[in-house]
Amino acid sequence: MCYTALGHDKRAFANPDFQDQLLKGLRYVCGMKDKGTIRIGLVGYGPLFNMGKHHSEQIAKTHGFTLAAVCDKDPRRLEAAKQEQGDHLATFTDTGELIRSGLIDLAVVIVPHVYHAPVAKPFLEAGIHVITEKPFTVHVSEADELIALARQKGVMISVYHNRHWDPDITSLRQIVESGVIGDLYSIECNMVGYGYPGQAWRSQKEISGGMLYDMGAHQFEKILQLIPQRDGRGNRVNKKATLYGNFLKRVWHSVSNEDFCRAYVRFDSGLEAQLLQSNMHTSPRPLWTVQGTKGSVVMDGWDGAATVSVAGEDGRVTASQVPAIQAKDRWVGYYKNAADHLLAGLPLIITGEWAKGPIQCIEGCEIAARENRLVEIELGY
Repeated sequence: MCYTALGHDKRAFANPDFQDQLLKGLRYVCGMKDKGTIRIGLVGYGPLFNMGKHHSEQIAKTHGFTLAAVCDKDPRRLEAAKQEQGDHLATFTDTGELIRSGLIDLAVVIVPHVYHAPVAKPFLEAGIHVITEKPFTVHVSEADELIALARQKGVMISVYHNRHWDPDITSLRQIVESGVIGDLYSIECNMVGYGYPGQAWRSQKEISGGMLYDMGAHQFEKILQLIPQRDGRGNRVNKKATLYGNFLKRVWHSVSNEDFCRAYVRFDSGLEAQLLQSNMHTSPRPLWTVQGTKGSVVMDGWDGAATVSVAGEDGRVTASQVPAIQAKDRWVGYYKNAADHLLAGLPLIITGEWAKGPIQCIEGCEIAARENRLVEIELGY
């Protein structure tokens, strides 16, 4: 028997933390034990944004996960990994040696974007679970190949969309799902400013994939969270979409990423979504503007604070303020879910199919802009 006093109404049962406790409680009383410890190898320990250290810290906080090895071509980065993670850590300069070592069950690929697919592939072929940094891949065809290979080998493929749990999208989802602004018909996300995009290889298109493959991939993933997937009768909606875009290079010629990108998606229900990113925008714009049939949401920043404007039956509009979300260590949600999936068989949130969606949108909009035509896609999630 499993009893909980955390709540007994719809609000409690809809809460993901409540569901998590209930499922694990049921597993415990049914004698369903976890599968042990997952040994993890980091592939890449580069200094840019200290992502190797960041993943190590997230792994250390996750029950059932342990860091077993680091692989990097640069001996100085391996030395940095040992200094930060301990001398017990196994280190490799060749991915093939890491694969053959038998020391890891899961590889976390932390390399520049264009190398995600070729680095991940041999680990999947060897029957090793894989998490890639975002974006999943640069091309949809690469994502399809990795998804098919993971399915064939019976292993997990996932993407580190840690910002799935950011305050801005958490707040937006709560507002939208409450029904206060009605049915969505327009979503705009703007990341604009004026300045040199100096982020090493991340600003070189031949390595990064382009401007939208960095934060744009995160924000497209958030847009897809807001898109209804079922109608009131349970029928699948918004699976097909028509894309267009405008990608410009005008100012920052010492880097090869675009200076301005507007990616436009129209879903089959008529709902539209637009992502605008610019390094030559001198006027501010809200981060989010979301329009519904009864009202709208305007969110200026990343902390989740928003203004919700709703039209009454008399036509008058009233505005209310939604406070910022005070989130501590919000990114633990990604690794926690991955561990729950691998150790306890719980559903994986960021599947390969889900992570492919942003790549379909970005690559499709770029093709549409380059060829001055509409591109039609069918989302795979």
